[in-house]
Amino acid sequence: MLKESQRKLQFSLAKPITPTQWRTLFTLQLLDIYTSKKFITLPCVTESNPLFRDDPSVGDMILVKSVILIPTLSKIDLTQREGNLLHFLSVLVIANNIKVRKRAERACPRG
Repeated sequence: MLKESQRKLQFSLAKPITPTQWRTLFTLQLLDIYTSKKFITLPCVTESNPLFRDDPSVGDMILVKSVILIPTLSKIDLTQREGNLLHFLSVLVIANNIKVRKRAERACPRG
């Protein structure tokens, strides 16, 4: 009786995420924390992320990002394309933070 080989060959044409892309993603996450903390210092702005209270500390933000992102991203083999997508999404979040801050600076009294 012939048996089929149990070894499966896996081929991938996608290039894995680079160390530079990991550093960029890490930097963008820090920039997200910085811009978030910067705009929630205004009296009429609160954090909209349901995982946080109205005025989370930087430590809280780092902890939540670490608890969610590190286990998730370490379990999957990201490609360069997926890394670029994560960069793009991170930039959108940061741009939104800046937009909210500018709007709030016009509308909120300084306190």
